[in-house]
This record gives sequence, structure tokens and C-alpha cells, in this order.
Amino acid sequence: MQNTSQQTQLFLDRASLADKSEQLKPVIDTFFSTDIGHKHIIVKRSIIYFYEHDQIVNSIACGGDADNSIYTFDGLKVSRIAPQYFIGSAFVGSAAAQDMHSANNNNNNNNNNNNGNNNG
Repeated sequence: MQNTSQQTQLFLDRASLADKSEQLKPVIDTFFSTDIGHKHIIVKRSIIYFYEHDQIVNSIACGGDADNSIYTFDGLKVSRIAPQYFIGSAFVGSAAAQDMHSANNNNNNNNNNNNGNNNG
């Protein structure tokens, strides 16, 4: 539990929530006190989302200035995640969006070829 508590503080520091650690630290430490292997939390836009078995089970709005930084914590490891990870192919100019468009064209060409809709 001591190691989780230290990591919780590190998480709050990195997520710019150190000023709220007195209120948040007990909640986070309690959350990770059991079944730690199936839990994680994410801070996005000043909201902490608590996940258990990949389902949101709680959230806490922390107020303050929202920024684009996203942090995740699994009770042991603190990570910063690029915002594009959550936006995915909707991110304008992303390689994923370009690849998706290209793959769609290939599928249409394959469907046309398979249906005898060849133009040549």
C-alpha cells in the first residue's frame, strides 16, 4: 500500500492535481486497495475516470484549467498519453485517417472487381 500511495502522489503531481491531493489521494488509494490488476484511472480535461474491467465505475470532476494532457495510472505505473490516442482517426491530418481512407478505396475496388464491375 505504501508504494501505491507514493505512486498516487506522483500521478497527482504529473496530472497537475497536487493541490487537490488531500481530497483525491485517499479515494485513489482506496480504489486500488483490491483487485489492482483490473483497474486503472485516466485524467482527461480535469476529470478523473475510474475504470474497473474496462468499465467506468466512477468519475470525479477536479475543476481547474483543462489542457490536452492525458494521464493514466494503474496503481503502479504513471503514463502520459498523446491526445491523438483517444481521438483516433477523427484527428485531422493523422496517419490513421489517411490509412483508413486508402483501405476503404481498396475495398471498393475489390468489391467492384468481384461483382464484375470492371471498367476495363
